Amino acid sequence: MFFAFLISLHFLTGSTPIASAHPLKMSICEIFYQTPGRQFQMKCYFFQDDLRETLYGDPFQGELNAEKMVPYIKKNFQMQVNGQTLVWTYKEHRLKGEQVLVELFSNPVQSTAPPAAFLIENRFLTEKFSQQTNMVYLYYPDEQSKKAGIFKVNTPSQQFTL
Repeated sequence: MFFAFLISLHFLTGSTPIASAHPLKMSICEIFYQTPGRQFQMKCYFFQDDLRETLYGDPFQGELNAEKMVPYIKKNFQMQVNGQTLVWTYKEHRLKGEQVLVELFSNPVQSTAPPAAFLIENRFLTEKFSQQTNMVYLYYPDEQSKKAGIFKVNTPSQQFTL
């Protein structure tokens, strides 16, 4: 959904084709609260070439599979809810055009209090691209309520309170 907009924007600005080294260095994470089960669902969108460049050192070589992507995501994305660090479990990934979507679920939130304090750290691709921008959209308590954060090399963490 968000990547379709980004790809359209990319072509409208007259940039080079995305299959080559594109100037837009961005990832997007959408995080949804699942009331039944008291857990979070996370959808991470990456440009395939940027993720390959980061994981393999070559934007056109290397398989994007769970064995390679999931440890990288877990290392570079942390989230706390009411002081509890979430543990992410892989669900699936899909390649579509020039993007890859990786979907994960968290362990259940243990606190009986409603989630109110969120600490998110997102360092995706920043070790490779100094101009990397990582967008996070937190939908809580439902999809109509949204908080957004922009994470960069020098601002990798943010706190959200409700």
